[in-house]
Parts: sequence; C-alpha cells; structure tokens
Amino acid sequence: MDKKERNRIASKKYRDKNKGKTKAKNKKFREENPDYGKKYMEKYYQENKEHILAEKEKWRLNNLEKDAEYRKKWRKNNPEKAHKSSLISTWKRAGIISKDWDTTYTDYLNIKNCEWCDELFNPDIKNGKCLDHDHDINNEVNIRGVLCRDCNWNDYLGKFMQTLQN
Repeated sequence: MDKKERNRIASKKYRDKNKGKTKAKNKKFREENPDYGKKYMEKYYQENKEHILAEKEKWRLNNLEKDAEYRKKWRKNNPEKAHKSSLISTWKRAGIISKDWDTTYTDYLNIKNCEWCDELFNPDIKNGKCLDHDHDINNEVNIRGVLCRDCNWNDYLGKFMQTLQN
C-alpha cells in the first residue's frame, strides 16, 4: 500500500469518526464562502472543457432516446429559453455575427416596426421579422437591422440582380 492510499484510508476513517464535526465545518465554510463552489466549478470546467464535452457527446450518442425525451421536456418547460436558443442557433447558421447575443435577441424582440419601411410587424405572422445582415462580412458583427420579410426579400433580390448584371 502506497502513501497516497494510506492517506486516503486515514482521511476516510477520520471523516467517518467525526461526521458531525466535519459536516458543521463544511457548512460554516459554505456560508462564509457562498461563491466558492460556483467559482471552483467554473475553473474546473475551463480546465477540463474538452473532456467534459466529449463525455457529454459520448453519453448523448449512447442514449439518443433519453436525450431526445429530455430535450423535448426541457423545451416544454422552458418555452422562452427554447425560443431564444432556437432563434440564436438559426441566426448563427445563417452567418449572422454578434458580440452579445442576449442584447441582440432582446433588441430583436423589442423592435415593433421594420427599420426600412417603418411598417408595424404583424404578431400573427410567424417569422414576419428578419434579422438582416451583410453577407459579405464574415469576421465581425454584420447585423444591419430588423426588417419585415418584404424588405429583407427585396434587399436580397436587389443584391442578386446586381450580381447578375456584373
């Protein structure tokens, strides 16, 4: 038995013998240092990010049905977070770049009129708003504004026609 193993066994014996004392000491420490656990976990995650993500993906691939069920339940219980997550993912796939996605999402929700034609967005039309961006910029923030579908489509067609003419 090596020194590390002896220390582990001695430590376990001490904890078992002094459960109340150890529990009280730990409780006092947590009360005096409320952010310690969070900071520790953040540091641990940053130091072990690749391993943690690989293990999560391995679990997900081995438990596809459980994962799908969990995600479905989460979306049902957190509709606002699910909407935000889905919308931001869609924007990222479309090539939109933002420095602060939370602010972008909040601004997008709060804008009530098209920023080009000033037409009021119709809340009954799903996807009536479009987050317009410059397709030529792909290494920095490229958001131009929130447009109605018509203005966004006209902008796209205009650029397409310019490409054909050149």
